[in-house]
Amino acid sequence: MNRTILISLGLLTLVTACASPEEIRQKEAATCTSYGLKAGTVDFERCISAEEKCRHVFIRSYDMAPHGELNSGLGGMYASEKRQECLQREEVFIHGG
Repeated sequence: MNRTILISLGLLTLVTACASPEEIRQKEAATCTSYGLKAGTVDFERCISAEEKCRHVFIRSYDMAPHGELNSGLGGMYASEKRQECLQREEVFIHGG
């Protein structure tokens, strides 16, 4: 599952760089489908919401990376870690764990 999340993160970064809202939604839907969730279910919609929320966490975290990390390339790593933490919290919520 972690490998899927890391691959999704990499693709998300590329996709959201110049993607329309519709393309982003399609990517989030594909990610949720890859987790085995079915469109139209409560868990699927929760997953979509979690992906959107965590995408925003990634963007905000990148902007708020500790001083000096952006210039050293660590800002992306910091933001990726924050997004990963968000996804782990949201996974518990989605699956009721």
